[in-house]
Amino acid sequence: FNGTTTGLQVLHTPGHTPDELALWDEEDRLLYVGDTVYEHSPIIFPLEGDINVWLASMSFLLEFVESKQAVDNPASRVKIDSGHDTSMGDALGVLSQGLGFVRDVIAGREAVKKVTVVDGVKVIFCAREGGRFALRCPEELVLRARGSHNLNVSGAFL
Repeated sequence: FNGTTTGLQVLHTPGHTPDELALWDEEDRLLYVGDTVYEHSPIIFPLEGDINVWLASMSFLLEFVESKQAVDNPASRVKIDSGHDTSMGDALGVLSQGLGFVRDVIAGREAVKKVTVVDGVKVIFCAREGGRFALRCPEELVLRARGSHNLNVSGAFL
């Protein structure tokens, strides 16, 4: 870039992967979150992902957006864009509802719709009724998150 500034702020948002990044464009009021969260396509975690770290990154992004958005000024509304499907949506809504969905999966309030085995790894698929949010990830990541939150959930995955 030869000393040229882009106007973008880079935010480290690990969880989906250890090196996940988000970009903030102050001028356009746009938060680009890559593969951290999206609607209408499953949020996908590879085996190196960490749902606990993702929860912290999502909470950070929510606080970040809240700090940029004035409640009484519609012009300050922050939009969100992602690597899949989500485009120019309301950032607070997407972040808070996506976070709530994954917390519900961890707590066992969202049913597992499908289980597959990929390269010897048990992968689960959960989807919220209506299809706005879905999750596909190694079962181990959900169980690890559940254990670290001391959740006793009756019943096992399929």
